[in-house]
Amino acid sequence: PVGVPACFFIALFRWRKQLNPPLKDADQDSQEKEDAFRNRPGEFGLVYARYLVSKQQMKKIAIRDADPSIRWLQFLYEDFEPRCHYFPVFESLRRIFMIGVLGLCYPGSMSQITVGVFGSLISARVFTYFAPYIRDDDDVVSEAAQPQVAVFFFAMLLLFVSEELEHRESLFSGPVIAICNLIVIA
Repeated sequence: PVGVPACFFIALFRWRKQLNPPLKDADQDSQEKEDAFRNRPGEFGLVYARYLVSKQQMKKIAIRDADPSIRWLQFLYEDFEPRCHYFPVFESLRRIFMIGVLGLCYPGSMSQITVGVFGSLISARVFTYFAPYIRDDDDVVSEAAQPQVAVFFFAMLLLFVSEELEHRESLFSGPVIAICNLIVIA
């Protein structure tokens, strides 16, 4: 199960300089970013620094897209910013964990659901922290979907506990799970 992510990692590592190319004016952008934090108080400085990082990533994407030597890897990196060129490895490991490992982890037990809750919370945090996608819309959808998986697992944990306590008609059945998912999406 780790063979595919390992092959992804090896290929991405081998071509890392082309996937995340260095910029000649990177020193100037870093100086601008430092000045943004120093000279602009609070949230505005943070927003401006994010703008500079985004501008830098767009330059790297243009360089990366012009390089014909890495087109064969395009299926791996095309959705991700150059700074997150290893993210396909994380994504494939996350999928293996959520489908394969979780299915084998104490099937039908509260432990299986608990491991799913923790795995989905870790995944949500990684996606929120890195915001790896080129398109901001994709980052927003990812940030909405990952907590939704955690809410689902938490609802299943509550259902499992209520069934164990022989309270079959639980508050956390059907409509409440749907409302929780709508709240996460909103």
